[in-house]
Amino acid sequence: MLSVSILYELRVTIITIIIISIIFLKTVVEHNYEKFFLIQSLKKLSIVSIITLLLQSFWLLPFLLAKGTSSSVVELANRSIFYSFVRLHNALTIHHPFWTSQKPVAFVHNSIPIIYSLIPILIISTLILYNQKKLTNKAHSWVSVWIIISLIGILLTKQNHAPFAGLYEFLYEHLPGFSLYRESTKFFLFTLLGYSALIVIGYDYWSKMISSRAKFKNFLLILVSVIYLVIPLTNIIPIFNGDFETMFTPRIKSNDYSLIEKKLNEDQFFYRTLWVPKDSRWTPDNNLHPKVSLTNVVNEDWSKYLDDPFSDTLFSKISNMMSKESLFESLIKGGSIKYVFVPIQDTANDDDFFIHYGGDEVHEIRNWYIKKLKEMKFLKEIDLGLEDVVAFENTSFSNYLDISNNIVNLDSRIISIPN
Repeated sequence: MLSVSILYELRVTIITIIIISIIFLKTVVEHNYEKFFLIQSLKKLSIVSIITLLLQSFWLLPFLLAKGTSSSVVELANRSIFYSFVRLHNALTIHHPFWTSQKPVAFVHNSIPIIYSLIPILIISTLILYNQKKLTNKAHSWVSVWIIISLIGILLTKQNHAPFAGLYEFLYEHLPGFSLYRESTKFFLFTLLGYSALIVIGYDYWSKMISSRAKFKNFLLILVSVIYLVIPLTNIIPIFNGDFETMFTPRIKSNDYSLIEKKLNEDQFFYRTLWVPKDSRWTPDNNLHPKVSLTNVVNEDWSKYLDDPFSDTLFSKISNMMSKESLFESLIKGGSIKYVFVPIQDTANDDDFFIHYGGDEVHEIRNWYIKKLKEMKFLKEIDLGLEDVVAFENTSFSNYLDISNNIVNLDSRIISIPN
């Protein structure tokens, strides 16, 4: 499982290993550093570690041989810190700031439902029991561990917000490996695990205490259970009443994207398609006709051609690029882009991304993009039988030509050339 976790998400795996290490140290202390227990535990950990390393050797060995200078890894570890929307009350209530109880809305600080205030209250009730030493000896000895794990999660998840606002940045700059965590939401895992244990310990105490008292026993047990279950029940209600969106809501693909895919399949020579401002979830994409998102190339490969490549907003970069027709034409021609498309602003199918790329600055932002493209002389609006997607053809497009030592690729026909 550990090996699979590394393949899926290395950063979460590191957090998992840290949590396991804390629990292991606590277990060692519980056994009074017993030699036999320690040796047996280390043997098992060694076997798991060796198997995991062997399974990951296909990428670890090249990385180590390159002395950790792999460009992709270096780029990942040297990114600047991403602004955090997670504040202290988000960290305390383990509520992601992008979550609306129906669907995630990125880059918006959504309000926290009042019901989530129950979470820290339940945790505090466990801490009160711990302080008054009303828990069983075993539960009491483990509470401090879960408190530490929870506090680590809270302190790191809130990132650059008070208290200790500078802690995250300090760790990011000075603690080796911490720069992999550009933003802090992965540290919710600490808090989730710590809270889960503390809530269970608290519930176990209250249920046992109520069971030992005959008066109103059943009623009180139900009441306590409802209090502890109200939050998870609140989370799943939108699934049953139809308010829950994303994967629980059926989406309908516009026929426009099917027509575009049919057109691309008919062309048997290489070219790219450019999607302005970005590609839709339905955008056709294949090796012969790969899709290109304007937001991606403007933010990466084409950024060096901008007047202000370090502009604060992506929309300002796009606007800057589209205001330079000759440069825009050269980049599109050099990128072997034959067609330029403006996708549908599809709010009904949760495929409206225009708000993130100028929608909060320009009224009817999609029409703004269409107008800008229509003003460019090298682009010709074409009729592909589409209802909503707007299509343009690059009139300066020329077929792909590539020369190497042994072959010439001309008009997609590979001709062998003898040495």
